Amino acid sequence: MRVKVRPLYKKGCLLPREILNQLPPVVGELEVAEERDFELARPVLRARLLNAQKGTPHDLLPDLSDARLLHAQENKLRLTGFERVGSSNYAQTWAVEFD
Repeated sequence: MRVKVRPLYKKGCLLPREILNQLPPVVGELEVAEERDFELARPVLRARLLNAQKGTPHDLLPDLSDARLLHAQENKLRLTGFERVGSSNYAQTWAVEFD
């Protein structure tokens, strides 16, 4: 499904509202599915934001591992989990709006 996503954290730190309001959302296709995480050696629920317009889909944002739905209201979702950047894992929350 086509959505607009605003990541609320950067490297585990909450972005101030003033900065969040200035950043444009990232538009793409949202996929949420259980996948095997070989580093954790277990299945995890993973949320991905993909650009599927030019052939092979690719990630627009680092995926959310161990994704959880915090709320769903009025065409908006809030997903939380952690993103892996390099060898580090950071807390992340996505504010999602249906396009």
